[in-house]
Amino acid sequence: MKRLTYTYALVKSLYDQGKDYIDSFWPFAIKAFPSRDRFVDSAVIQKASKEKFGLEIPLGNLVSVLSKPLLYKEL
Repeated sequence: MKRLTYTYALVKSLYDQGKDYIDSFWPFAIKAFPSRDRFVDSAVIQKASKEKFGLEIPLGNLVSVLSKPLLYKEL
């Protein structure tokens, strides 16, 4: 029940900011990025995320996470 409460609080907070749950993965994807000076395959970021944080983000979701800032021009 405690985990469900935390999940709800996170989703509610993101919703109040005009964001969604996919936005919560953005910091992990950025920290797992091996180098900002070059292009890398999503699978490389997926592997780094699992190694650094123990977080296995499905590839399709990771592509959505990485594409979203481009839609909002955050980069």
